[in-house]
Amino acid sequence: MIQVILKALSFIFCMALGYSLKKTRVLKEDDHRVVSTIYINVALPCAIIMSFRNFTLDASLFFFLILPIISNGIMIFWAWFTGKKHGNETIAYQITNFPNYNIGSFTSPFLQSFMSPTAVVAACLYDTPNAFFTLGGSYTVACRFMPGSPKFTFLGFFKRIMGSVTIKVYTVLLILTFLNIRLPEFLFTLISPAASANAFLSMFMLGLYLDFSFDRETLKRVALAIGSRVAVGGLLAGLIWILLPLPLELKQTCALCLLAPFGSMNPVYTEKLGSDYKTSALTNSLAIVTSMIIFSTLLTLWNI
Repeated sequence: MIQVILKALSFIFCMALGYSLKKTRVLKEDDHRVVSTIYINVALPCAIIMSFRNFTLDASLFFFLILPIISNGIMIFWAWFTGKKHGNETIAYQITNFPNYNIGSFTSPFLQSFMSPTAVVAACLYDTPNAFFTLGGSYTVACRFMPGSPKFTFLGFFKRIMGSVTIKVYTVLLILTFLNIRLPEFLFTLISPAASANAFLSMFMLGLYLDFSFDRETLKRVALAIGSRVAVGGLLAGLIWILLPLPLELKQTCALCLLAPFGSMNPVYTEKLGSDYKTSALTNSLAIVTSMIIFSTLLTLWNI
């Protein structure tokens, strides 16, 4: 239990550090753009490459490739359904912020600390399709609803999503995995310092995005996003627990993946969308605290 709390506090500390440096003017208001650029183009791709170091496709874990498509698809539909009465800009904001699961820099560290390598591999499999939503897919769908956006075409969607450096990295790594080609070991040694900075930079970046000046409408947006995520994640996890004949540890892994906080890229894409990135950052930060409480409770109940 103490280890769980310490892991959770380490994430909060990184966010608090970023927020404090901004508030004390050590860093400027716009410095989050520099940090996000380093995170997107350096730390995150390196962390993704490191996650494929011992990655193998296991047919028995194939379900974890389907689950994120279902969960993200449900969240995108719910974002559209709850936002349509408020107009296209609200729909675009919600589609950018309701789906997307933070597996790499949040859930995986918990699994690595408290569960077996099988659970970590299952989470990596979950994160593979999830990444296509988190790293540009949801944002690309959201752009369709913004005023002046071009007519949706699958070619345009493909071009936009493949413009992401991280998606390109994921695509190449998946192709190499299917071809059973392993990257040289020295490459992992070279990129390990940058990959190790992934969790810190993602939380630090959220701290820089944070703004606690909000009104009732902001709180409604935050509550709807987090409430929707917990409700849908809890429902799917419950159905999987009851209906699917998976080993206990894999059911637990499903639950932790589905109850993970939002992807740390959400505020970045919200800003690119021209929408309210400060509310997005606040939502992400409070979702992290919510997931920490849920994870700590579940790991304690499971006696892990």
